[in-house]
Amino acid sequence: MRRNIWGMLILLGGLLFSTSVQAQNENTYWEIGSSLYPLEIITTQNKTIQINKQDLASKHHFFLVMFSPACGHCEDMTKMILRNASLFKKSKVVFMTDPKMKADIPNFIKETGIDKYPQFIVGVDNNHAINKLYSYGTLPQINVYNNKGILVKTLKGDNPIEVFKSFLP
Repeated sequence: MRRNIWGMLILLGGLLFSTSVQAQNENTYWEIGSSLYPLEIITTQNKTIQINKQDLASKHHFFLVMFSPACGHCEDMTKMILRNASLFKKSKVVFMTDPKMKADIPNFIKETGIDKYPQFIVGVDNNHAINKLYSYGTLPQINVYNNKGILVKTLKGDNPIEVFKSFLP
């Protein structure tokens, strides 16, 4: 009887540990050193773009801007990036928002003028990546990935262009 109790306790402990490790692995996409979670973005032109870490090989840093089109900080950060668009010409920059915010994108485009910069992609998250990548807090959140698709920096809120320059060619 004692062996059965100990066996059951060991089994229960193993299951709890296994579940804990699995839960940690599922929530680590926002931690520094994590691989890029595969993205599927529907652009403002209704094109579906898929981006995974293999797509970033041999290119420069990738900037994933998670934003709300109704957020003043997000507009300001976008305008700052656009004023310095020439610095980002060798890097991929994607502005991604939650699908619930799709109706606000036209006003965001009007306010920022981002539609005049075709090198920047703007769209909505089509595969719930924001749930995996956004670590919650201040908007915008900009995840910076290296050319191997590994998260090297997370920027939140207002950041001066100098912060970005260390990741630009």
